[in-house]
Amino acid sequence: MLIPVTYNLRSLLVRKATTIATALGIGLVVFVLSSSLMLGKGIRNTLVSNGSDSRAIVLRKGSDTELASGIDANLVGLVLAGPGVKRDEDAQAVGAPDVVVVASLDKMGGEGYVSNILIRGVQPAAFKVRPEVRIIEGRRAQPGTDEVIVGKGIAGRFQGTGLGQSFEMKKNRPVKVVGIFEANRSSVRCAPASKPPSSGSTGRRGPTSTSSGQRSARVIS
Repeated sequence: MLIPVTYNLRSLLVRKATTIATALGIGLVVFVLSSSLMLGKGIRNTLVSNGSDSRAIVLRKGSDTELASGIDANLVGLVLAGPGVKRDEDAQAVGAPDVVVVASLDKMGGEGYVSNILIRGVQPAAFKVRPEVRIIEGRRAQPGTDEVIVGKGIAGRFQGTGLGQSFEMKKNRPVKVVGIFEANRSSVRCAPASKPPSSGSTGRRGPTSTSSGQRSARVIS
């Protein structure tokens, strides 16, 4: 014989403390599980892969990051001439020196909220090294100009990073956003400049890293 539904409802009303405790317990379990899943997804999105088995990044000895690195410009040619570096159809080395700097920009929607963005000074050959980068709005920056393209993940989130807008990479050094790019959901979200920032604007004397294609994972380490 089935127990009437009304009996169950009356039981819940009579045992109010037990009912409330049970409901809160279930709600707490759901909250903790949901928080864990959201945290895991956030970490995966933050640490999404940006590397490739066919690409190598050369840093100065002892440097852990591109920001801490510095390579003499005359050594870039030696790196690209090394054995095993990938060549294109014209037998030219697929590689390019980059200058990586940080700029502080104001966040949109918050007065006084400032955050750092990564700016990468690149040459046209950098797009051969990173073929996953593609323009989704606007156009590529012209070499030798104060034009930049910004990643989809930061476009419009900081003042001056919208298409057609300008921001100061450093005081009295404005650059104009002429394009927005994405890179197949990788972590490439920095703002590549059309030319390496000058020593006067960044304080650096040369490239911070050299990226190149490689035929095997053991060529450059």
